[in-house]
Parts: sequence; C-alpha cells; structure tokens
Amino acid sequence: MDVATNREDGVPSRHDDDGRGRVVDHLERTRDAFVAAAHDLGDAQYHFKRDPDAWSIGQIVEHVALAELRFLDLVGKLAQAPAPNAEKTRGPARFSRLDAVVPSRAQRRIAAPEVLTPKGTWASPEVSLAAFVEARNQTIAAAAAADPEAQEHVLPHRFFGDLDLEEWAYFTALHSERHIAQIAEIKQAAGFPA
Repeated sequence: MDVATNREDGVPSRHDDDGRGRVVDHLERTRDAFVAAAHDLGDAQYHFKRDPDAWSIGQIVEHVALAELRFLDLVGKLAQAPAPNAEKTRGPARFSRLDAVVPSRAQRRIAAPEVLTPKGTWASPEVSLAAFVEARNQTIAAAAAADPEAQEHVLPHRFFGDLDLEEWAYFTALHSERHIAQIAEIKQAAGFPA
C-alpha cells in the first residue's frame, strides 16, 4: 500500500495564516497513524471483539473508510451550500473550537449513523483500509486546494454545527484519531489474538 510517511523526517510542517496547513498536516498524520494501527493484522485480529456488541478492528476500518467517502460526497455539495451565519468562528480558531467540542473516546462514545455502520461493504479489512487511504488522499488534496471561498459555504454536522470544507476535513482527521484510540483499546484487551 502506497502511504506517505509522517513528519518525523524533519520536513517542516506547512502552516499558513488561515490554518490550511494545520488541516493538511493533521490529515496526513492521522492517515499514517490509522494505517499503522490497522494494517498487517491476521484474520483473527481483524475480527476479534472485546464483547459481542463491540466493533472489531475490521469493522472500525470499514466505518472509517465509509466516513471518508461520505466526506468526499460532502465536498461536492459544499460549493452550492449556504453561507455561514454571522456568528460562525473564522480563521484558525475554527479548528481550536473543534478540538474543544469533539470529545475523546474517554469522554464520550458516539453512535455512528446508520449510513456509516459497517455492513461488509468491502471484501476484507485490507480492501477497506485501501479504500480509506485512497479517500483520505483525495481529502488531503481537497483541503490543500481550498481557497478562502471554502469558508463561505457550510453544511451542518449532526452534533457540531455548521462546518465549512476545511472544518469538515479537520473533523475527519479528529474522527480517525478517535478510532485509532479504539483500535489501541482492542489490541490491549484481554484475549486479543497474538
């Protein structure tokens, strides 16, 4: 699987006045961390569940891939979406707001909407992971290409209010970060296959 390496190589992060570099960097880091957490597992590891109602790592990978594809669908709708209201947070503070309002897994579990619930969309977790990487790379490209006009169109998130393209992209990175933590929890669970 062709995946870019993280920024431990000494290459400086790209940051700009509106926060776009922060978004792109976060998307790249969480892509790499998610792949590292979910690749190269055996069948028993992908399908292990801590309890019957919990998701397996394979189901988490499918869910995150579905969420990435959903984001790309939103990108196509954002250009025709309405303008934000006057109270909308602007500039880099948009991302700090999301950091503050999106809970960690320890703070709150969030039930996935039906459309993002794993149902065996792909033939295997490895294929789901490849779908995630392909979609995330498109998300990175969309975030990197966003211009100031991207802040002038918003679509609602079911919990976090109206988000513009860059906020949706940043939320997507936060979402995968939550699931990286969930995968780590599963790997540390009693009975996880060696």
